[in-house]
Amino acid sequence: MTKSAETVDASAQWSPTDQDVSESALADFARFVEARVGTHLPDYWSLWRWSIEDVSVFWRTLWDYFDLGPASDEVLTDSEMPE
Repeated sequence: MTKSAETVDASAQWSPTDQDVSESALADFARFVEARVGTHLPDYWSLWRWSIEDVSVFWRTLWDYFDLGPASDEVLTDSEMPE
């Protein structure tokens, strides 16, 4: 039996501490972006906004962050998002 949205308890089972957040892989990537690109990203939403506004730089920076080896000159052939 599935619960309807009306019967689901919406309280969080766990919330990260400030230390958990600052030591997360996502925070590490944000610091990498800040150092590499010079964009200030104080929170998740800033990182998300940057990632969709500067798509090719996002993917190039992600490639470099994970040290995936030499990248081609063109990261994206098209910046259109799929439908």
